[in-house]
Amino acid sequence: MDLEAFFAEKLGFKTGYVKGNNGDYLVVRDVVILAGPLAGKICDIALQCNASLPFMPHPAFHTKPALVAMGTNGTQAGQITSEWQYWSRQWPKLPLSAEEVWSWILTALTQATI
Repeated sequence: MDLEAFFAEKLGFKTGYVKGNNGDYLVVRDVVILAGPLAGKICDIALQCNASLPFMPHPAFHTKPALVAMGTNGTQAGQITSEWQYWSRQWPKLPLSAEEVWSWILTALTQATI
């Protein structure tokens, strides 16, 4: 399933696109983190777009606002704008379904340390 359709239609999130320094990003808006030390925080999450088939997302995502101290949890300054925080991660396997991409993001956020 297309990631945008998964986020918008299946999960009910508002989605959109932003331009970054290195391309376009799919943005999932107003995500509430439900578990872990960041529970209750609300953020936008962005994934870099690419044209690979099957879709193989870049092994990172961005959050806005920054959720942890820069440089912790594999984070650094964002590649979209300075408002975004880049979270570097490895994929468990490829290619990934939309559900696996979402699980991967949520796992990173719920296991973050603050």
